[in-house]
Amino acid sequence: MQRGLTQADVAVALKVSGNTVSGWEAGKGLSVKHWHDLCLLLKIPCEVMGEESSNFTDGYKFQINFLRQLGLCAHCNQKVEEAIDRYYGERDTFQKKRV
Repeated sequence: MQRGLTQADVAVALKVSGNTVSGWEAGKGLSVKHWHDLCLLLKIPCEVMGEESSNFTDGYKFQINFLRQLGLCAHCNQKVEEAIDRYYGERDTFQKKRV
């Protein structure tokens, strides 16, 4: 959103399906190749997400680290981080109920 791109825009640019991009946003694994291409597309240095391989597959870490690189004001950053926390908390609760 910060770069003015939709999921469809990202999918076309990276030659993947819209469902793939949606999966990335939902925390599903992101290959190193797609990770690199995504960083180039969004003009974000790949190393800002850290060198841990878990950052490629852990949706929560990915989104929090990505958020930190956007340069939002403190208020907006806090609101988005709260939304990410809420999303993952609700997702974890939902998954536990399904088991």
